[in-house]
Amino acid sequence: HLDGLNHQVSVASSMAECRQVLEEGDSDYFVAILDLNLPDAREGEIVDLTLKKEIPSIVLTASMDKELREKLMSKGVIDYVLKSKNCVPQLIDIVKCLEANAGRTVLVVDDSEFLRRLISEYLKSYGYKVLQAENGRDALELVRTRREIKLVVTDYEMPVMDGFELCRTLRTEYPKTELAIMGISSYKDEMLATSFIKNGANDFLSKPFQREELYCRVAQNMDTISHIERINQSLDTIKNLNSRMTRDLEAAAGLQQSLLPYDPP
Repeated sequence: HLDGLNHQVSVASSMAECRQVLEEGDSDYFVAILDLNLPDAREGEIVDLTLKKEIPSIVLTASMDKELREKLMSKGVIDYVLKSKNCVPQLIDIVKCLEANAGRTVLVVDDSEFLRRLISEYLKSYGYKVLQAENGRDALELVRTRREIKLVVTDYEMPVMDGFELCRTLRTEYPKTELAIMGISSYKDEMLATSFIKNGANDFLSKPFQREELYCRVAQNMDTISHIERINQSLDTIKNLNSRMTRDLEAAAGLQQSLLPYDPP
């Protein structure tokens, strides 16, 4: 199944085999899909091995509880999938998302260096390219100069220019179909989410948030932008084909008219 994604696939049935493959191989692996319970690594040691090699990792497990989930996510795995008859399509979807993310850029705006770095590391682990700004004014300059930015994740309270003003300014220059904005804040104001949306944001996420929730929201907004871009590209293609067809018909009509006699018989 993974061969169909045009990736070279290496297979190992134990941690020892995996270690040998990594030591002997000369490839930079795009992703590792790991069984959490291997014959020679029944406590999930395989996860530490691949993450130490800086390989993005997806875990396959027969069961999941809160403690195990927190342990895996704290290690930095991309995702986990419960073993079932339908888990292979789910794994393929995750790998396809990682491939798509490699060409997507997110701008994280927050005056807290710790939070900027934390959110950036979360998103980078999913393959996104991430830029950072510490206030709305710097973010605005980046968006204007770096047209590859498709999503802005911005805090509310910041010096120089806050999140609301950033949203309003961006919306005067970029519609929601071209640039997505997601507000984030730890304020316990019930109207904050509504205020972000009314000022032009596409989405809002309250702090603290789960890593998976952040990724799902970001992925959803990115997919919407990408879907609109594909539709627009298709419409442009249809428009160009129609224009070419019109020119061809006009040229054919002109040719036929040139063959007609000028004087009636």
